[in-house]
Amino acid sequence: MFTSCTHGGPSCYHARRVQPDENNTQSSAGSSAGSSAGSAGGSSSGSSDDAPDASKGASVIIVEDDPVVALTLRRTLESAGYRVDEVLAAAGDVLSACVRHHPDLLLVDIMLADGDGIHLVEKLREAVAKMAVVFVSGKTDRETFARAAEVAPEGYVVKPFTPAQLLAAVDIALGASQQQGAPISLNDVVGIERLSPREKEILGRLMDHRRPPTIAQELHLSPHTVRNHLKSIYAKLGVGSQQELLDRVFRR
Repeated sequence: MFTSCTHGGPSCYHARRVQPDENNTQSSAGSSAGSSAGSAGGSSSGSSDDAPDASKGASVIIVEDDPVVALTLRRTLESAGYRVDEVLAAAGDVLSACVRHHPDLLLVDIMLADGDGIHLVEKLREAVAKMAVVFVSGKTDRETFARAAEVAPEGYVVKPFTPAQLLAAVDIALGASQQQGAPISLNDVVGIERLSPREKEILGRLMDHRRPPTIAQELHLSPHTVRNHLKSIYAKLGVGSQQELLDRVFRR
């Protein structure tokens, strides 16, 4: 779904194989966002023309404990025509805000002062209706990417970023979410007849955005057993990873 990398300079961002301009700095993110906030008809990276028609007016909740970054995120999104319902610094406030606003997209930092953004998204996937999720983080290690992929986000933006990079991620995330629409039935998954009852049970929970450790707890299985079942599911459905499996299930 996403990758992120560095090339000896500013971090670059890839979301669903779209790679915006890499030659950026964090200062450009702040200055561009600030100038575009003053006028919707300003620079192209911060103007409302950058957001696709289907996404204009989409609602967003921002979860970011750095006030400077939070302000940059808010100004950039609002200048592009998005509605920011709330900007939150604490993970503990997010669930009630999502229930209140039913946002189209959650823009969330991974390293929060009172919790882990990935763990937060995992809990939200189980508690509220599906919404698009984009992580915003300075972390670029493989372990973090692997953990993030397990909750199937629609995007991942690496700090520092520019308004153009942020808006590209948001546009793509909302477009992907709209294309997915309502989740399909387990019985509609191509090749479902090849799976055993237990494998169908595990796949169903994956489709509900459960992580493998959570599935193991719910089914009273060891994590090792769940991983073996997943390997069998991948082989029977002809995919190579959990993310490829979920992409196939929701995109067909």
